[in-house]
Amino acid sequence: MWKVIASLAFCAALLAGCGESRSTRVITGAAGGAVAGEVLAGEPLVGAAVGGGIGAVR
Repeated sequence: MWKVIASLAFCAALLAGCGESRSTRVITGAAGGAVAGEVLAGEPLVGAAVGGGIGAVR
């Protein structure tokens, strides 16, 4: 349970630091996705790819 709470706090901090440029959105999306992927499914690389992809599109 503490992993979920810690990862949510980490992701919230990353979202607060989202930048104006596409590259910063990709980096923060990939980092948040890696954390979420590790905690939820044990797959940080998949989470990073999904998060980075979403950051690039938005």
